[in-house]
Amino acid sequence: MQVGDFLVSKQRSNFEVGRISNYIYFTATLDAAKWGAELANGTGKERIYLVEPTGEFENDPNVTDKKFPGNPTRSYR
Repeated sequence: MQVGDFLVSKQRSNFEVGRISNYIYFTATLDAAKWGAELANGTGKERIYLVEPTGEFENDPNVTDKKFPGNPTRSYR
């Protein structure tokens, strides 16, 4: 990735082999970003990118509704 690149949905998931991700997921906390990077597939070094949303986004229901009600991880998609 280079500065100015745009992330797009409908790409391979970083978390499940063979799955296409319908969303781009992001968080506003470093702890949640580290957690996501550690869970990602692959053998390379984990990476965390600073991003700026350019459109609408919502709470990540996979985290906020199932694991952490109220969205304390500030996780979005």
